Formats: sequence, C-alpha cells, structure tokens
Amino acid sequence: MTPPVSVVVVFKDEERFLPEAVDSVFGQRFDGWELLLVDDGSSDASAEIAREQVGRRPGAVRYLQHPDGANLGISASRKLGMDAAHGSFVAFLDGDDVWLPDKLGDQAALMRAHPEVGLVYGPVQLWHSWSAASAVHDHFVDLGVPPETLVPAPRLLPQLIENRYQSPTTSGSMLRRDVVDRVGGVDVRFRGMYEDQVLFTKLLAVSATYVSGRCWTRYRQRPDSLSARFEDAVPYHVGRLVYLRWAEDHLAATGTTDPEVWRSLRRELSAARHPRLTRLRHGVGARVRHGLGARLRARRGGGDR
Repeated sequence: MTPPVSVVVVFKDEERFLPEAVDSVFGQRFDGWELLLVDDGSSDASAEIAREQVGRRPGAVRYLQHPDGANLGISASRKLGMDAAHGSFVAFLDGDDVWLPDKLGDQAALMRAHPEVGLVYGPVQLWHSWSAASAVHDHFVDLGVPPETLVPAPRLLPQLIENRYQSPTTSGSMLRRDVVDRVGGVDVRFRGMYEDQVLFTKLLAVSATYVSGRCWTRYRQRPDSLSARFEDAVPYHVGRLVYLRWAEDHLAATGTTDPEVWRSLRRELSAARHPRLTRLRHGVGARVRHGLGARLRARRGGGDR
C-alpha cells in the first residue's frame, strides 16, 4: 500500500544533526510515511549516515543524490525528492531540524478533514536551547491570524510578502501534492535564498490554507549555516529584491488581482529598491522589521547551507 505522506529530507554536510532529524521521522506516532533522503553533494559522513537509514525500514526509506554526487542547491534537491515521491501529501524536513511525534499524524488528519486546503502549517519553535552555549531563549513568532483557522486564498499572501508574522516554513508544513504540481512545483532558479518563499507564494496565491496553533517543529537556530553566511555576503535588500521582482511577475502572469496583495507587494518593492530612504523614514521600526524578516525568511535547509 502506498503511504499517504512522502517525507523529503534534503541535506548537505549535516553529519552533526542528520541522525536526530531522521530519528524524529521514525519517532512519529503516525506510520503511513515514506522517507526520501536527498544528498545535495555532501563531503562529510552524512551520506554514509543516510545510507545506513535505508536498512532501518526497507522499502520505506530511500537515499537519493544528483548525478556524480553534484551539489545543485536546495531547490533542485527538493525537486529530486518530489519527483521520486509516491504520497498524496508531502512534508519537507530540513536536515538539522526536528519534528515532534504528532507532526505527521496531526497534519495528515487536517488535510483529510479539509480537502479544499493545499497547505497546513503551525508555529515553529525557534530553537536556540539545542546549544548549551546559547544565551537566547526558545521562542515563537505570532501567527498573524487566529489559530485553528481555514484561511482562503490569497489572504495569507500579504503577510508572507511582508515578513511580519509566522508564515509557512518547509519543516513546519504539509503540502497537498496535486496542488504543488498544479502551481509548477519548486522553482530551481532559486538555488538557495527565498526558494521556499517562492513555493509558498505560489501556493498561497491559489489555495486555501489551514493554520493551526499547534507546534510540531523545532527549527534549529545556528550561526554557521550557509544562509547565515549568505546574509553576511549579500545585502538584505538585494536578495529580497530578486524575490519581490519574481513575485510581481508571477502574480501578474497568473492573474492575481487582490488589491491587498498588490499594495503589500508594491510597498515592499519600494522599500527594497530604496533601503536607505526607507530606514530614514521609519527609523527603529524598519530595523526591527528587518530583523524579523531575517528570522522568518526562507533561508535554511539542505543545500542552502
């Protein structure tokens, strides 16, 4: 029997954290899953660790890699996993994050109870306490909508574009496969930064979403990810402008007419094109918002390190 949920774990050089991520899949109380471990060109022991997992549940766990073991980026790796997946629902897990035991069962039940939704997500724990050296407490970001709410499209899109609240994250969500296929799947042009925000933009524009108040995911906060280094190397407004221009083109091409979506997008485009002027106008508020955006932005996972 085909399992209803395909779990796709993309990793690159995650020997420290990959065993814990995989254990959190095996520890699910829900049993109807398959696991696809996608290696995005690892050079450490994580590939060997992933291959060892195949024997833990023969037939349900597969190891995948690009031709010649290439590093093609998180989007191409997610696509590789999606292309091999058999389930009606897809759940991504970053190679250094952890699921709580009811994640798959709760989300699959919500997907079945609400066949009109293409996406289920809840708050993720910003997980600092995994490191004894961290002085930052674990915390959450406001959802921006009441919990346990079915939200029609495209109402959630403005808050995704603006980065003001907790939006869908790859490790914290479950996606309906046919809806993902309908919107064109992952966009391999976004190799790292904003790759999952692009996918969620496409989904939220056309699909209803169920937003839960339940936390199912620990989202590991670490300063040594590739995304963190990317943020140091590329000014915030530069990387963000690429995403916003893509969103403008995509929403126009797909016929999105919601006025609130376009107001938010035009406001964010203006801020990204004129970052110095925006900071002068909004002062501390703009700096706080920048920091929130950096935490919520699609910026981690697999080949995005």
